[in-house]
Amino acid sequence: MGARGHGGYGWRYGLIDMSSNMNPLGTPKELIELIREGVDKGHYSHYPTELGDELRDSLAGFEGVGPGFTYVFNGATEALQLLFMHLRPRRVLIPIPNYGDYLRLGKLVNADIRLIEYWGRGDLVRLLINDATPGVIVVLSNPNSPMGYLIKREQLLDLTEELGRRNGVLIIDESFMDFVRTDESLIRDALRYDNVFIVKSYTKFLAIPGLRVGAVFTKIEIEDLVPTWPVNSITEYAVSRYMKHAHGFKELTIKYVEEERVGY
Repeated sequence: MGARGHGGYGWRYGLIDMSSNMNPLGTPKELIELIREGVDKGHYSHYPTELGDELRDSLAGFEGVGPGFTYVFNGATEALQLLFMHLRPRRVLIPIPNYGDYLRLGKLVNADIRLIEYWGRGDLVRLLINDATPGVIVVLSNPNSPMGYLIKREQLLDLTEELGRRNGVLIIDESFMDFVRTDESLIRDALRYDNVFIVKSYTKFLAIPGLRVGAVFTKIEIEDLVPTWPVNSITEYAVSRYMKHAHGFKELTIKYVEEERVGY
């Protein structure tokens, strides 16, 4: 079987891999030290917490929500796949270009997939609302990958409420929200709605794709979707401790991105 086309494995052949969209600042030194510390202390010799509880608490604190609304997964892609398999949508709306696995997951659950071409100009939310049939799931990334456009929080709340009236669900992938200063996150807002799931990867921000850290933030009880031991013990030890102090690294990341975007 062939690869799915994500890239990220050019290192096997001594290549510089330009397909990997990690934080250009690289892995924080403090996090690397915590990973080494976890290994030195032999944390690999015991199980992690059953539901990633240490990491769950730390990510919840970083986002300013309660751990009861936070669910840890082995990366955002695993979280998305389990959500799709749980929700079993009959129809899925996906703005494109976007993360390719949204399409794969829609096919996995045999959904009717509607792709809406959008290049960052015009009213995307209005396009989605116009195409939203009863029971539909809308899945999108914000900021968008790969285009980088950012949808306003107020527009997404309008979409959420309209989908609610149509018994629809909104899944927002916020894996790149920590790269932008204008915070349009719906993580806190999602705790007021029954039809919103915010999925987030932390491996992009922390530049640790090999460790796999993802989360879902939602008002809906989805604990049964979380695999037992969703992250390994080294990852839980290191990342849960680092995230308590990650806001400074987030500011450095945003500043770097802003400087690099000057003139574009």
